[in-house]
Amino acid sequence: MSEGVLSKAAILKGTAHVEEVFIDQLGGSVAIRPLSDGEWADFEAKMLTGQRVTGTNASAAREIEFDVGTTNHAFHKAKCWAVALAMSVNGEKWQPGEVAQLPAGAPSAIFAEVKELTQPSEKKTDEDGQVVTPEGHDEDEFRS
Repeated sequence: MSEGVLSKAAILKGTAHVEEVFIDQLGGSVAIRPLSDGEWADFEAKMLTGQRVTGTNASAAREIEFDVGTTNHAFHKAKCWAVALAMSVNGEKWQPGEVAQLPAGAPSAIFAEVKELTQPSEKKTDEDGQVVTPEGHDEDEFRS
């Protein structure tokens, strides 16, 4: 069922959508917006700093070489960068360094919300509203 064709202006306002999300580590809600496709691509590029793939297109076996410390640091910096962009709403401007100063776990929790808002998962639910995996099991069955 079609709701009509979106105008260019309406499409480009997609990142103007702001949601409030509760973050346990902060004991309150923060306002975030989704990232644009270009911002998400920049995040992915920043996240992959320190990784190198070797091999040719013809080779079946690829080798990935990375320094765990460098990669972990790059991922943290990329998350803080993405969260700073997403939290820069309602006239407030956040910097990645400010995000890094939040309590432990808060940047990751906010990033999880930003990721879901930017790239909504396609989780399927049963008639009771329980998330179901492709194999037909409840998602909670796989949590320890």
